[in-house]
Amino acid sequence: MDFIERITSEIDGECTVKQTSPFTYFAKIKQLKIHFVQIKDYNSAVFQNEIKNLKKKNEHFITVFEDYYKRSPKKIIKRLKYHFGKSNRIHGRETKITKITKPEAVEFLEKNHGNIPLKTKYNFGLLDSNKKLVAIACFGQVIRMRNGAKSAELIRFCNLSGSRVVGGLTKLIGHFKNLYQLDELMTYCDLEWSNGDNFKKLGFTEIETSTPTEFIINLNTWQRTHYSQFRNKNDWDIRNKDDYQTVLNMGSIKFIKYFNEK
Repeated sequence: MDFIERITSEIDGECTVKQTSPFTYFAKIKQLKIHFVQIKDYNSAVFQNEIKNLKKKNEHFITVFEDYYKRSPKKIIKRLKYHFGKSNRIHGRETKITKITKPEAVEFLEKNHGNIPLKTKYNFGLLDSNKKLVAIACFGQVIRMRNGAKSAELIRFCNLSGSRVVGGLTKLIGHFKNLYQLDELMTYCDLEWSNGDNFKKLGFTEIETSTPTEFIINLNTWQRTHYSQFRNKNDWDIRNKDDYQTVLNMGSIKFIKYFNEK
């Protein structure tokens, strides 16, 4: 399997792999645990049951769906290397904050982030000593809540592939909070890549866990489309269903950081 060969050759040769269902594999590379999900034979009931069993036995593991890997293999491998610890460490105190444009943010995310860029209002980056963009944080509109609090959403944070800016997210959040005098900041944690511990360490409070979202995957192009959007744009009944597979993602955790709590 190409995915297993890549992580073995590019991350660590001491990789143990076990097939855990007709369409999933569980790989262990020292402290890194990866759950790889093939799409064609995916079965929702089997998948959900397997996730429950894996969570009982493992504190944290990363789930990689085949369509994400097929579309951007280099990006996924680099992101796994980051979680394994194979990255260039940059100290946040040695970087400079800069405001970046939306096109600049989208370009950086497309090159370095595993998920697609989303609509954002404010985008800030960190420049290293060579004025190279090494991390960005993207935020949504600042709004006034019913209780009077000023709130916004952290939509994306992303390091340059192959690098880790230590303290970078804290620095960018602090800058944004002070700039707009925020009372709180909301964000979501993708359960396929994180269990939320990093946000808790930054002072975020877990609010709720969302249910998995349903997607349609084109088995020829590996394009992933939200189920509702697919039904609106296509006549599902006349399509060749052998070319498509329905999958559920892992869901997400909602967090809020309160800045003015005593």
